[in-house]
Amino acid sequence: MKKVSIIIPCHNDGQYLPEALACAFAQTWENKEIIIIDDGSADEATLKLLDDLRQDSRVTVLRHEQAKGPSAARNTAIRAGKGEYIMPLDADDKIEPDYIAKAAAVLDSRPEVGAVYAHGDYFGEVTGPMKLKDYNLRDMLVDNVVFVSALIRRSAFEQAGLYDEAFRTGLEDYDGFLGLLEHGWEIVQLPETLFYCRVKPVSRTTKMVDDTEKYRATYQMLYDKHKQLYLDNLDLVFPALKEAFVA
Repeated sequence: MKKVSIIIPCHNDGQYLPEALACAFAQTWENKEIIIIDDGSADEATLKLLDDLRQDSRVTVLRHEQAKGPSAARNTAIRAGKGEYIMPLDADDKIEPDYIAKAAAVLDSRPEVGAVYAHGDYFGEVTGPMKLKDYNLRDMLVDNVVFVSALIRRSAFEQAGLYDEAFRTGLEDYDGFLGLLEHGWEIVQLPETLFYCRVKPVSRTTKMVDDTEKYRATYQMLYDKHKQLYLDNLDLVFPALKEAFVA
């Protein structure tokens, strides 16, 4: 049984962290380590909780004294971990107890696969299914159809360069998955709901979407970085773009 590193970045999210941590503890996959990376939190309740968690032998708590963003936080935790598989779990999200076990079964049996994810639901300010298209390369090149909490093969992700810390405002997970595809790795989607994404009134994603100039600039950075991947798949990209604009 391969070791799984569950990495949980936390920036002032102490009110939600216990739920995410409970999901990590509840995983039926026994060979796991849980690494929380405090990304420069200043909230007193969050800091108190993190201090308490340092006394829990089941958890490793790391800290950035100043916030560096989710990419840097996740990379710090990944580099500190020893798992052959990596499960990023944001401090305000949740996963089903058997998610890692079901995803690991795919990675164990299919060495060509770099990441495995599932279907997801929203909860919080918005509830219901995440309306992401089922995974296929064609749609993935138009927009991200994979959420951040996928089980990732460490060797594949290291080959892709881990999270690009230049993506401070968003899309770092999309960039990482495109990096896997560039290096020939496959992505697999499990046909059931195993992930729950909390929707808050204000988040990093809503801030980016509301700032049109920043939104476009971040996507431009993504496309520039992965230009060759798009050039190699023009026969897929152009029809998909046309459909997206018509829709």
